[in-house]
Amino acid sequence: TNYTGHPTVVVPDGFTRRNTPQSISFIGGLYKEPETLAVAKAYQDATDWHKRYPQVPLP
Repeated sequence: TNYTGHPTVVVPDGFTRRNTPQSISFIGGLYKEPETLAVAKAYQDATDWHKRYPQVPLP
């Protein structure tokens, strides 16, 4: 976070009941950017939320 200096990575994590995108934040230890990115990448590699789009009803 900007205030404390901890690295943070935000990645898609699905959709709410109202079909709006939601995300998850991974917050690492100070100066642990590589580890924080590795955790976020592992999560994204294990899911496909970053490839999905919300269903939008057509008029």
